[in-house]
Amino acid sequence: MYIKDEPALIHVHIPKNAGKSVHAALLEKYGATSIKIKKKHTSLNSARCCHMDEEDWWRAFKFTVVRNPWDRAVSQWTYSLMTLRQLRGHRLIRDMIPVNEHQPFWKVKQDRQAMVDLMLRESFGWWMMDFNQRPGVRWFHYRLKNKKHNLINVPQSMWLTTDGKLVTDKIYRFEDLGELERDLGLSLDVINPSPREGHYRDYYNTKTRKWVAKVYAEDIDRFAYTF
Repeated sequence: MYIKDEPALIHVHIPKNAGKSVHAALLEKYGATSIKIKKKHTSLNSARCCHMDEEDWWRAFKFTVVRNPWDRAVSQWTYSLMTLRQLRGHRLIRDMIPVNEHQPFWKVKQDRQAMVDLMLRESFGWWMMDFNQRPGVRWFHYRLKNKKHNLINVPQSMWLTTDGKLVTDKIYRFEDLGELERDLGLSLDVINPSPREGHYRDYYNTKTRKWVAKVYAEDIDRFAYTF
C-alpha cells in the first residue's frame, strides 16, 4: 500500500494487478510513502482502522486496480511456477509446503521436495482446485479482516470493502491502465511480469472456469467481468 499526505493518495496494492508498477511510478513522482506499513498488501479496511486518522482518511484519494478474475488466477499460477523455479529449495518455499512434520527430518525434506516437483509438473487446474484447497497450505497467504486467506480463494473486493460496501474513490482496470496513467500523470513500466503461453482462456476447462466463477462471484458481479 502507498499512502501520501501531499497529494493525499492511497493506492491499494492487490496482488497480481500491476501493483508494483503503480507503486514504482508513485515513488518516482511523489517520493516515499508518508506512512510505512510493513505489509505491502493491506486492505483499505485495515488502513483506516490501524494506520490513519479519520481526517486523513476522508481527505485522501483512494484508488486501486482490479483484474479479470480468470486472467488473474492464471497470472498467479504462472508467477508461482516462476517463483518455485527461482527459489527451489529455499526455506521460504519449503515453509509453504504442507507435510507431516511428525516424522524424521530426512522424510520431511524428501516429502517437501516431492511436493515441489509435483507442483512444477502438474496442471493449472490441479494447483488451483486441489493443492490450494489442502489444509496447511501457506502459499501466498494474506491476512484480511483478521483472518488468514489463501490468495487464490480471495475475491479482490475484500481489499476494497467495509461492511460489504466499496470505500474507494476510483477503481481502474488492469485491462486499461492508460486511464490510470492519464488521470494521475504517471508512466507505468512493466515490473514483475508472469510469463505465460497463449491467452488465459487456453488454461481453462469447463470445471475450472466454473470454479473461478464461483470463488470470484462477488468480483464478477461488482466489476462486470466475463470469461
